Amino acid sequence: MPQILEDATDVLLVLLYAPGKAGEPGEAVSGITRLQKLLFLLQNDDSLPELIEDAKAYDYVAYKMGPYSKTLRQQLDELQAAGIIATDRLEFYVSHDSDDMDDPDAYFDDTASSKRRVESFRYRLSDNLGMEIGRDLWRGIPKKTQKELAEFKAFFNSIPLRQLLVYVYRRYPEFTTESKIKRQLGLT
Repeated sequence: MPQILEDATDVLLVLLYAPGKAGEPGEAVSGITRLQKLLFLLQNDDSLPELIEDAKAYDYVAYKMGPYSKTLRQQLDELQAAGIIATDRLEFYVSHDSDDMDDPDAYFDDTASSKRRVESFRYRLSDNLGMEIGRDLWRGIPKKTQKELAEFKAFFNSIPLRQLLVYVYRRYPEFTTESKIKRQLGLT
């Protein structure tokens, strides 16, 4: 039965349910930094007014990687404990010349050796409960919003993290005042 979006949690769940680049519902989001930035962009995107107000409950502040919401981080832990969100551990090696990674702390560490092992998480709805809740919320939003959200996710969830960060930093410089990576992004 379709549900109406009522709060920021619902926005998070409908974002995770939205199809991505492959067009399949429930495409995972790799890395907390990417997930933080996707929800930040959603709450500031004029093209998705149905989601903006609910998403604003995520109180973003300027932090070391740009906009950051402690509320979102806590909510992810609660939803995971409730069995609604699942995570898959990611482990890979990156070098400083890599542009496709999801742990900017490791990528932008100037003191690191040329290759570095990175651990991160892929966030997705759990197979049964999470996908069911996501589907119900998805059905409760207008078709136009579904289309726009799917396009938003397909684009921003598939571009390299560095490109996403540069986009956010340029568009919302007021959220970069505490950043530790501006220079590495070429923005100083």
